[in-house]
Amino acid sequence: MDLRRDIRLSFSKSGEADISWDSPVDGTDNLAQALLLRVLIPRGSLTSLGHPTYGSKVHALIGERIDRTNLG
Repeated sequence: MDLRRDIRLSFSKSGEADISWDSPVDGTDNLAQALLLRVLIPRGSLTSLGHPTYGSKVHALIGERIDRTNLG
């Protein structure tokens, strides 16, 4: 199993995801995709799948002041 390779996801303008099973993503493109998904998915959204801390709270912080409370 190559942990540096994943399925390729692309997003339409409406936000729908399209999975490309026959065109995997690897290397720096895989890293970029992993970081993008981590930022776009709200923290706690994958709790039912066993990943309660996956994601971020960026969507909740847009427009807020950057301080120690928000960064914690």
